[in-house]
Amino acid sequence: MTDYEKGLDEYKKKDYKASIDIFLPLANQGHADSQNKLGEIYECIYYGFDVESFENGEASESELCENEFGNNELAFKWYQEAALHGHVEAQCNLSIFIYFMLGDSESENEQSVKWCRKSANNGHAEAQARLARFYQYGVPGLIKQNNFLAWGWYEKAAAHSKQSHEDRADYELESIHLAAEFLKSNDKAKIKLAISCLVKYSDLGDTSAKIALANFYIEDENIENVNEALSLYNEVITFSPFPTTIAVAQWNLCLAYMYGTKLIDVDKEMALDFAKAAANNNRSYYHEIANFYRGDTFETDWKKVEDLYIKSSGRVAESDYELAKIYRKKGIFGKPDYYVESFKHCKKAAESGGGYSEIGKKAQYLLAEMYLNGEGTKQNLEKA
Repeated sequence: MTDYEKGLDEYKKKDYKASIDIFLPLANQGHADSQNKLGEIYECIYYGFDVESFENGEASESELCENEFGNNELAFKWYQEAALHGHVEAQCNLSIFIYFMLGDSESENEQSVKWCRKSANNGHAEAQARLARFYQYGVPGLIKQNNFLAWGWYEKAAAHSKQSHEDRADYELESIHLAAEFLKSNDKAKIKLAISCLVKYSDLGDTSAKIALANFYIEDENIENVNEALSLYNEVITFSPFPTTIAVAQWNLCLAYMYGTKLIDVDKEMALDFAKAAANNNRSYYHEIANFYRGDTFETDWKKVEDLYIKSSGRVAESDYELAKIYRKKGIFGKPDYYVESFKHCKKAAESGGGYSEIGKKAQYLLAEMYLNGEGTKQNLEKA
């Protein structure tokens, strides 16, 4: 057993003092693996892994290292030494470290991107996925958002990943989502690549790829593609173990038959069958069915609308907001007991929708009015 292997054995046992005593002399002699491991031992605080923090300026709560040897200056030193020696994993680690620990200026962000790119070009899957995210969300002043390049790096990350199946699946899923977006473009070259990508993952059994491909084919003028779409939806419905995924396929079939396509005739009865099946697998779709009965698709039936909104209450903030308006109107027109129901649903919509959605904001405003007027609750000017 080499000295490095002895140090690695101590590291795995979390005897960091013993591993430092072994790694340090090796690192001082230029042993890159030891330098990288010292960096991992000394790294003390990191801030999550969401590249979106570049965009919104926020980071998740810090997490402390699990040992008493945390020293970020030494972590940076040894990551950098190993990275300069061409250690691919250290290059990725250094990029992450700079991004989350030092990335407050454009020059530091530039260093993070630089080391990420080096590691990615050397075949490191995690770095490739990180570079994909840089392109997916953009890095102010450094990288413009480019979903096509992001997709290419996710594809490389999925192909090169030797990590857990879960990591590889995440990279594949991002690739599928981006490929599905390309199908909506007018770029024939991107569409061709996207179809090739989705067919590959569909053949491997990925339900997201099957649905994306089916969504594209269902509107086609080629009967073979339309039949393939129907077959793909049926595969998802028959074999997927996930009810929410099955519901997506069922709902897409509902829409195809409800409004028709170039080669599919309108069949509202069949559409409703698929809609009800989708709602049985995911209550959120009751909200969508309710909207059919507001006059656009079927004759207006407010009793059905109300009953269906009740079924999706708690799952769809908009359902609770609509119920709040329905019951408030009943209260205004001489049935004050309904104010209590209105307040209950309005509060639910305001809390679940949050301030980040238009429905959440509308519900919060309505809730303020109800506190102000004492509708369904005691008057409370402070809460209003």
